[in-house]
Amino acid sequence: MAKKQSGGDSSKKGGDPKGGGKGGKGGKSGGDSKDSKAAPVKGAQSIKVRHILCTKEGDRVKALERINAGESFSVVAMAMSEDKAKKGGDLGWMMKQSLEPAFAKVAFELPASKPDKPSIGLAQTGHGYHIIMVEERK
Repeated sequence: MAKKQSGGDSSKKGGDPKGGGKGGKGGKSGGDSKDSKAAPVKGAQSIKVRHILCTKEGDRVKALERINAGESFSVVAMAMSEDKAKKGGDLGWMMKQSLEPAFAKVAFELPASKPDKPSIGLAQTGHGYHIIMVEERK
């Protein structure tokens, strides 16, 4: 997601499907990732990132439910994402400064994971509600 506007860049994080609280599925804390056992993430210059963009929070909740039920991130992204990244939500390699600040803050804190077992983060930007996963970091 390229930078477009800076207004409305507040982020909502958390494992809570509504993006409100910090606790995640099963009461885990940490908020940005489904896997609370993950080691601290090392810094990266760029990330290979996927996302699901929903203009309505209710749609984001439905997408999260599908992912939490074990459906692949890529499959859910192709079915539910409302942007042009229909290839399983793949945005490709992105640098921090090329992303909206709220999106970048969440994405660059996520560990690398696979679409069938994603570590996900949530953000809200002027574009809508994002479910974010990172495939690779460098």
